[in-house]
Amino acid sequence: MKNLLLFVLFLIFSSILFSQESTDSITVMSKSSSFAKAGESVFNALSYENKHYSLAFFPALGYSPRTGVELGFLTVIKLRENELKETDYNRPSILRPTFLVSTKRMVEFLTDYDLYFKHGYQVNGRIHTRTLPDEYFGVGNEEKLIETPKYITRMILLEGFVYKSITKFLFGGFLYDFNFTSNVDWDFGFGNDSIPADGWTNSLGPAIKFDNRDDSSYPYKGMLLQSSWSLGGDYVGGGYDFNSFKTDLRIYQKLGSGNKNPHIIASQLIYQTINGDVPFYKLAFLGGNKIVRGIPHQLKYVDKNLWLAQLEYRKMVWWRFGCAIFGGAGNVYSDSYDTFSNTHYFYGGGLRVKVLEDERVNFRVDFGKTNRGDSGFFITIGEAF
Repeated sequence: MKNLLLFVLFLIFSSILFSQESTDSITVMSKSSSFAKAGESVFNALSYENKHYSLAFFPALGYSPRTGVELGFLTVIKLRENELKETDYNRPSILRPTFLVSTKRMVEFLTDYDLYFKHGYQVNGRIHTRTLPDEYFGVGNEEKLIETPKYITRMILLEGFVYKSITKFLFGGFLYDFNFTSNVDWDFGFGNDSIPADGWTNSLGPAIKFDNRDDSSYPYKGMLLQSSWSLGGDYVGGGYDFNSFKTDLRIYQKLGSGNKNPHIIASQLIYQTINGDVPFYKLAFLGGNKIVRGIPHQLKYVDKNLWLAQLEYRKMVWWRFGCAIFGGAGNVYSDSYDTFSNTHYFYGGGLRVKVLEDERVNFRVDFGKTNRGDSGFFITIGEAF
């Protein structure tokens, strides 16, 4: 606890110290620093540009308690306007292929993509395949056993959204989720019921989005409100009949009048409810590097309902380095009378390193703790929200 408080105080002190300097002084410092110059030389050596696209290739280092230390590579590809045209919505088209292996014998390949086309069409989502020795914590919000059963999971996933603009900032479309999971040594149950976890868990459904953020990766200001309802079953090749409703509200507020490295307050509210024959991997979850960062394992607390509220302060401090301080609360539950029972409160802080000079994409290092004794440390790319 003492070390965490010192770390948070360091982040606060750093942000206050550098906020007292003007934008010009920060720019001059970054240009005059031999460290910054050497660093830019390294970043430039890992980048390539032509008239069709820009590309940056980096060795990737990651960590989570679930996967262990992760090593691999990350590629960030930005397509030029004449390839996939930016519209009045003002978003670059970016793909992020990543390959990772870990000390806990995980092998993972994933590509996140945000593609923007003419006439207001956009497609965003993820292609993901992974093999991972994993742990099973059961279903529910109660305290977990110290000794957890082990198994191996193999997963292939294609998920995301397709949208068409209705107005400049309002979009309508659909959610797609095609997922196949195979588990080795899976023989677990909860109470008297077995928990299905294998096979195809496909779902499809309508979605609507309002988005006036000034950037999709690291917004300074604006709002995102996205709601979707999906239905799983035979009609999309799935083996489970279930439905899921989720709404996600994110608000970003820039503090002060400066446009270069401003102070940012980011907030998020999520509500999700799932009904029917719900497979294990489609339950709502608390934990991981985005949802309650103080819980180390993404699937430690799962159930059919979820709510989350989190707040984060962000500041790029010097050159490509920044910091963040966050906190919030969340819960998973099966019945409405347990909505606020044993709520998880969390807090923490982190560091940021900007990957591309002209794009707001960051490496992220976060440490968080909860009121229930959990703690998590994560190294990844992209903001939590």
